[in-house]
Amino acid sequence: MLRRGGLALAMVCALAAPAPAEESPDADAKATPPGIHRVLTGGYWEHDKLDGHYRVVIVAGGHEHVSHRLFIQWIAIDPDKQDHKIAWTVPVKEIGDLSGVITDLKPEFKPNSPARFIVTLEGRDNKKRRLVVTATPNGRYTAR
Repeated sequence: MLRRGGLALAMVCALAAPAPAEESPDADAKATPPGIHRVLTGGYWEHDKLDGHYRVVIVAGGHEHVSHRLFIQWIAIDPDKQDHKIAWTVPVKEIGDLSGVITDLKPEFKPNSPARFIVTLEGRDNKKRRLVVTATPNGRYTAR
């Protein structure tokens, strides 16, 4: 009897579960986490059998002492699904080491060149720093 009751409860829970969200721009926008501070996309890359565009995401963290983290994503075209997929997501560790707020981010997307991002960051010490981040088509970056 207990077994049947448990099975019935599991069936009711399964039927009551929300249906998967319908894929739409509205659903995507509503699903964006509140910590996402800024997103930039652009450029073009090719590596092996993949190609697509770059995306840079600034994520804000903390409440009293807000700090930003910067992530580079390589968005690939998925010809089988006729959609996009994330090939790589890489944190820019040099930004995290500075524990500050990104005050400016300027992308440079030039044909047949790696993507460059000029990042201006203000640290907790109120000093401004500038970092040039270059994303290469193979899911890597350099920062200087």
